Amino acid sequence: MKYMSILMVLLYFGFGLYVLLSSPKQIPFPKEYKIILGGLLLFYGFIRFVRAYQQYFKKPRRNEED
Repeated sequence: MKYMSILMVLLYFGFGLYVLLSSPKQIPFPKEYKIILGGLLLFYGFIRFVRAYQQYFKKPRRNEED
């Protein structure tokens, strides 16, 4: 699941950048819609990255109450 999470983060980032940087011929949306959609995809990719990092890569802390 760790690698699937990383793959999904990369896909969301990549598709968000593609939407933001695409020409009007590639994606025929108004510029405002492309900015909103691309921004949301980048934001969601960032959220997924943070969640995957916390779940799979962050070292657990020692409980100081012991």
